[in-house]
Amino acid sequence: MQSTRCIASLRPVFCIALSLLLVASPLCLAHQRTHDRAYATGAAAFARPARRLLVTAAAAANRQLQQAPGNATATPTAAAAGPAAAAAVAADEQPGGAVPVQGSGAAAGAGGSAAAELTASQEATRALQKELLLATGSDLAGPSAAALESWSDTTDMCSEWLGIKCNAAGLVTDISLPGKNLAGTLPSGWSALKSLKVIALQQNQLVGPLPASWSGLSNLKVLGLRDNRLLGALPTSYGKMQSLEYMYLGGNMFSGLLPDEYAALEKLQLVYLNNNNFFGQIPSNWAQMKSLTGIDLSSNMFMGTFPASSWSAMPQLSWLGIFNNPQLEGCLPAQFQDRPFYMMTEGSAGTAANSTDGAGARVTVGAGAGSGADLEAGQGPIAQTKLLGWCQEPGAAAAAAKKPKG
Repeated sequence: MQSTRCIASLRPVFCIALSLLLVASPLCLAHQRTHDRAYATGAAAFARPARRLLVTAAAAANRQLQQAPGNATATPTAAAAGPAAAAAVAADEQPGGAVPVQGSGAAAGAGGSAAAELTASQEATRALQKELLLATGSDLAGPSAAALESWSDTTDMCSEWLGIKCNAAGLVTDISLPGKNLAGTLPSGWSALKSLKVIALQQNQLVGPLPASWSGLSNLKVLGLRDNRLLGALPTSYGKMQSLEYMYLGGNMFSGLLPDEYAALEKLQLVYLNNNNFFGQIPSNWAQMKSLTGIDLSSNMFMGTFPASSWSAMPQLSWLGIFNNPQLEGCLPAQFQDRPFYMMTEGSAGTAANSTDGAGARVTVGAGAGSGADLEAGQGPIAQTKLLGWCQEPGAAAAAAKKPKG
């Protein structure tokens, strides 16, 4: 009875406490939601000025670069060809583009803006590449300015410019301007065109050395510069161009030693170095170019002994140009006779030796040719050299001497 009265006396207190709890719970939830929204709004408000600060700092740095001592005459176009522009283009062309937002939830909701930033980055890169080509094109046109008349800031680079091709992202992949009477030196700033696959500037009037900076063109497959007035040594750094497949450098004034570093060019298939002023020994380690199918070294000043023992292990090599190297001695690998093999010849080799097939200046010497009978010292494919012909197999002469006659 007393316990019943006790419970009855506590009932009003319990009811009041329960009522307060029911009222307070939604208020607490509402307060938490308000706090979350305020936090998110504050974070976004902080991010926007931070992003603007980064953009402003980048723009200020670019202006400072243009106004630096020694660049008093530099314009935005010329500045685009400098190291800063090269670095900017290189960064934008890295796989993946913009850095993705990590995490989920609110980060996932930012996907649309991240995609927009990536598109804006590509547009900025295209603009930089256009400015770069405009800056260098005006120098290359030389006496024949009409050759690059289509290169204008008012026309589309990818669809309207002579000799330019682009990929789906609008980045330059091909610069092909053969026989356009171009002059001047090769633009070192083209090293910023990281998507570039083809440079074809053969049969022009270009002068000066190969830009060492081009070694950074990691996607370049074709380097076509034959029949110009280029000079100097081949940059050793080109041994890093792992995508390079075709090198056409014949008919220039290059000199010096052939770099051992080029042995690392595993994809290189064709090399034309004929009609230059190279000297020294032919590198034995070039035998490591397992993809090499043909090489023309004719009309240079190579000397010493031809590296027959190492070059005999080049499985894909199917043709060779070696004539007119007066101080070159030794013999050619006998293994070349065991497969279809031909050699460049003297005489009509002027243009044929520079073409992709050289059909008008070749002679078949392999596929069963016997004992050097078709490769006579001082004649045909080895004219104006000290080469003796095919190397004899070890012990072949002794075996022939012991063979019974009749």
